[in-house]
Amino acid sequence: MRTAFRGSLASICGLLLAAFAAPAGPFSTLSILRPYVPESPHKAYGVMLAGLGSDRTAPLHDWVNKADRAILQPSRVALPFEFSEDLDAAETTGYLFSAESGRRVQVEMLRESDAEHTEVFVDLFRLDGNLPRYVSSTPATPPIGPAPSSRQISLNVMDDGDYIVRVQPSLEAQAGRYRLAIRLEPQLRFPVTGHGTRSIQSGFGASRDGGAREHHGVDIFAPRGTPVTAALDARVSRVDTTSLGGKVVWLQPLFGSTRLYYAHLDSQSVEPGQYVFAGETIGTVGNTGNARTTPPHLHFGVYIRNRGGPRDPYPFLAQNRR
Repeated sequence: MRTAFRGSLASICGLLLAAFAAPAGPFSTLSILRPYVPESPHKAYGVMLAGLGSDRTAPLHDWVNKADRAILQPSRVALPFEFSEDLDAAETTGYLFSAESGRRVQVEMLRESDAEHTEVFVDLFRLDGNLPRYVSSTPATPPIGPAPSSRQISLNVMDDGDYIVRVQPSLEAQAGRYRLAIRLEPQLRFPVTGHGTRSIQSGFGASRDGGAREHHGVDIFAPRGTPVTAALDARVSRVDTTSLGGKVVWLQPLFGSTRLYYAHLDSQSVEPGQYVFAGETIGTVGNTGNARTTPPHLHFGVYIRNRGGPRDPYPFLAQNRR
């Protein structure tokens, strides 16, 4: 695992040398001119140090080794997780946690000290088997002007998995007090006005039609006519009436593969091609379609294109996972 992952400066410099040592060919000039762009502020900082000369070789190797150890030997934490402590160049830590599909990972690094400071790198990785894959970073400190007191990472989780947050100050970092917070939030707004997950009375996967099929959504019970709202900013991809779902609406965001299905509506207040914002009313609760013998409720479904179809909407909606 260590050999596979090492993003050390030796391998970074090797990539740079390989680009200039590429054999001549019809595209060799383009290959030489194509710049190496580090994937994160952390790696960009390492490349910068590598170019400063041999006097930094020993501290640099120690810094890189600490970065590797934080990923290879992280501490598992339960979320929400938070610490507040003094950090300096000697501090490098990794925090391992699990996140399920439908949640949003929120990482925030807050500078609490007014003392002079330099860079603190915060990087997010996802474990692919045993191999950490880089996902995202907090923004780098701007070269001009005051540094922001708070920097964040936000990631929508589409597949269950384990994640690592690595915190590592730069070599020049002076001791300063920082607060790190890692938490999970729902990706979607609750789609029935004035209600929450306690109004869900039929969950995902429940048997239907004597076991002939499964329930590919959740049923949210509310009085007839209760406003039903967009759970995210999206385009209305379909407005229809079907024998199974009755009056239905499909929403699809501009980016990403999520599709939202609203069924058994009493009324529809949007049209295909219309754009709606999260919280905007798209219809009202009813019991149309095959729900005509049941109390009014919204059937709400979440589908992820090219990722296995229907997902349990509960983690997409719940403030706190049950």
